[in-house]
Amino acid sequence: FGGDFVFSVSREFVRRNPIPLLILGGNDPLHPRAVSLELARLAPAATLVEGWKTQPQRYLDAISDFLARHPA
Repeated sequence: FGGDFVFSVSREFVRRNPIPLLILGGNDPLHPRAVSLELARLAPAATLVEGWKTQPQRYLDAISDFLARHPA
């Protein structure tokens, strides 16, 4: 996609973006943990959830909580 960070956005874009962001952290070649951690650090309204792949209820709770805190 030609971006310098995550596909098509720059670090500066992430820093300036006030939109709430739910990050379901990964740890594989396409979704490295380091990128999830950096996104969570840079984004002012980020929520990072790790360990969700092995804890399905945590995944569901994280999505429900995030949507409750940030209604459309």
